[in-house]
Amino acid sequence: MRHGLHAVIARRNFASHPSENVRVYLTSVLASCLLVSATVLGAQSQPPGAVDGTLRERITTRSVRATVSLVQLGSAASASRSARPDGEGRFRVDSLPPGRYLLQISTPTLDSLDLTMPPREVRIDGGRTFRADAELPYGADLRDLVCHSGRLGEGTVAVAGRALDADTEKPLAGAQVVATWTDVIAEGLAKATTKMRTVVAKTGASGEYRLCGIPGGTTLALRLQHADRASPLVRLTISPDEGVVVRDLSISPRSAPSVAQLDSMARPASVSRSDSSSPGLQLSGTARVTGIIRGMAAMPLAGVEVRVRYASPSTATDSTGKFVLGGLPAGTQIMQLLHDGYPLTEVAVELRPDRSTEQNVLMVRTAKADSTPVSTSALYKEFEAHRRAYGFGQFLAVEEVMQKEKAVTETVDYFADMLGFTALGHGAEARLISNEALAKQPGCRSAKIVAEGTDGFAINDIPPSQVGAIEAYANSQFVPERFAGRAECGLVVIWMRKETPNRKGAGPTLRGNGYP
Repeated sequence: MRHGLHAVIARRNFASHPSENVRVYLTSVLASCLLVSATVLGAQSQPPGAVDGTLRERITTRSVRATVSLVQLGSAASASRSARPDGEGRFRVDSLPPGRYLLQISTPTLDSLDLTMPPREVRIDGGRTFRADAELPYGADLRDLVCHSGRLGEGTVAVAGRALDADTEKPLAGAQVVATWTDVIAEGLAKATTKMRTVVAKTGASGEYRLCGIPGGTTLALRLQHADRASPLVRLTISPDEGVVVRDLSISPRSAPSVAQLDSMARPASVSRSDSSSPGLQLSGTARVTGIIRGMAAMPLAGVEVRVRYASPSTATDSTGKFVLGGLPAGTQIMQLLHDGYPLTEVAVELRPDRSTEQNVLMVRTAKADSTPVSTSALYKEFEAHRRAYGFGQFLAVEEVMQKEKAVTETVDYFADMLGFTALGHGAEARLISNEALAKQPGCRSAKIVAEGTDGFAINDIPPSQVGAIEAYANSQFVPERFAGRAECGLVVIWMRKETPNRKGAGPTLRGNGYP
């Protein structure tokens, strides 16, 4: 108000007293500039603030993959910042000018489904940190958002995605996505029958489709059909915890086999997945796939036979696990990997004409049927979940640990014959290190040891009698994302031993196996 008033006075007296008025006018302008400068400097002198928080993913077999974005409101500068949560879901955004911001969380799954979490307005005060914890949608919630229905049965799941023309990469409207699975119908305590179920979804104008009400935990076979042509079957399993899986499919109208050709050689989905290539179809094209195949302890696997189902070309990995396979048909295809000591591995790949697609694969040995008895595996549910989800690790279940216990005197002895690790020393000086780190990282002294949700242990800090189960990851590139960047020397997660539920005086329990 004051500098505005000075300006008005200067304008009124300017004509009658020119010299004096010039002086008054310049004084007023100078005062105004000083006042504005002081205001700006005052705003600039406020220290920046920050936002931090934890983005939680309630599905234990899935890691947090998200982006946290902040856009300033009501400011000409419109400051914008973003951050990615670490392996434990923690994020922090520093150097934020004070003001109001819109906080938005996005994930690849939500983006693929064209869903967004409601944005949240936050206020950043100078020099202060705003706490912004959040939780990603859980399985049933995400499923209901996709299916727009509250009447779906408990434990059911959904599949959603888009269909594309593999040759042009344009949406494929009016195509059919066919899903097939086997229902087990109980007819008494000792009798059950199976029934094959099939549902069909038609793709929309943008190629979108959704299949809802599928029983969770079942193995599902998907196939894209357009006109009289079809893609190979893509198999997937969706747990009720996940709720929804996004699976895009594509087909080449020019080169895909006919529905009749595929049906004539199709095997029932319940049959064990063996070599399903057929001499009746020898498809070819101009697509190419490259990658690296790894085996136990995530080491490169040489001599793996690589081919694509229903296609004629094949190749083998070299000594570094690398392969290049060309002359392939476009569209959704099934890459098959065969190697002695491993079951047939099949991976869905998206191939395009005259282009190369990279597809790295980790082959996993089949676990022994008797390695996880029901009587004890229930005590380590998270361990079992990680063993199913992270095939790139090595796992000793409680039965295996107890068998080895008779031959060990200290915990480091459990790793005497474990692939990918070297055990050094004894007693308090004992340490464990991955072979890869031993060869490539001179600064590595010991693998990260996690027990009772806490790291910083030495391997022999935990007595053998207290070890219940063990997870071990020798390759830092293949640890769970929660430990990404923090396990360059290897990672060992020790589950403390628990007593069985029907025994009194139960021993220590493990809250999270090192996973919050």
